[in-house]
This record gives sequence, C-alpha cells and structure tokens, in this order.
Amino acid sequence: MREDRRFWKGNGCLVYKRCSKEEQDGCLQDQDATIATMRRELGLTEVLAGFEDDGKRGHDEKRPGLLAILNPVRPHPNPVRNNSDFIPILVYELSRFGRFDDSKKIFAYFVEIERYGYEFYSVTDKIRSRGNIADFVQAIIKSEQAYDYSVNLSKYGLRAGCSLATRGWWPGGSAPYGFDRMTYGPDGTAKYR
Repeated sequence: MREDRRFWKGNGCLVYKRCSKEEQDGCLQDQDATIATMRRELGLTEVLAGFEDDGKRGHDEKRPGLLAILNPVRPHPNPVRNNSDFIPILVYELSRFGRFDDSKKIFAYFVEIERYGYEFYSVTDKIRSRGNIADFVQAIIKSEQAYDYSVNLSKYGLRAGCSLATRGWWPGGSAPYGFDRMTYGPDGTAKYR
C-alpha cells in the first residue's frame, strides 16, 4: 500500500462506473480494472457490488446507478470525527461521475454524500471531494471541461453527418433496411462491405 496516497483509516469503499454508450465495449471493464488496481494499492475492499450505469449520459441525473449509490449511503450513515473517517466512493475519473450542464452541480452530490460520511475519489485524476482547495478548483474545471467535451462532440457529429449527407453519403450508423453498408477511404476507394 502506498502510504502517501492513503487518506482513509478504514478499509471499506464503494465503486461507481459509467459509460455513455452501450457500444463502448469494454469501457466498464477497463474502468473496473483501473479502479481495482488502485483499490489494491490503497488496501481498500469493495464492501458492496459496484454501482454502474451502462449506456447512460453523464448529464442524466436519473441514472439508476447514480441514484442507487445513494441508497446504501443515506440509511447507513458513517459517523465521522475527522477527514480520515470518511468512506471513499471510487470513480475512474470525474467525467464518469457526470457531465453536468452546470459545472457546480457536481458539488451538490459531493455535499449529499459527505453529509453521511462518504466522499468521492477519482482514481485517475487523484481528486478527493473532501480534498483541499486545489481539489475543488480541479473538480470544477474538469467538470466544465467534461460538459464542453460532450457539447463539442455533439456539434462535431451533427456537422459531420450533415456534410456526408449533402455529398450523397449515408451519415453513419447501421445501414437502412434493404441496403448494404460500404465503407470508403479518404481517397474514395471502397474499403469493405
């Protein structure tokens, strides 16, 4: 165990994972592997089965996994006397927790779970919800970046789809009924059908 990164006295933790599209094969498994490595490094044991949202958007506050993680927290408060008494909820990175339209919204969830003696910890960002001022600044910046990324990705997808359609190409995804899908390279030659 790395003592320089051990913030908690206890050994228990909860885990939350999310991927935004069901087509992201392996996303939840990759998050789980990274979280498990960090969990072992920190000497933490997962006390409940992990909470996850597969194919759920980050701005959706009605995600079943997000709401479910509050279920064991509320009725089983963890009394704390100091920072090391909190129980961590491990997430891969802050954007997996959510891509909220208001970057300050992430703090509402931080406050909610901290009221019951739990805190979020991002294993790749190394950000604690109960951390210092640098953690708070990073959390709000990363939250804003995550939402902006989502918005820009949508704009790019729409622009690319419209551009392909105006050139007479199907803009992507599954081919319509009765059609075969053919992929072409940048030079216009067929790649595969």
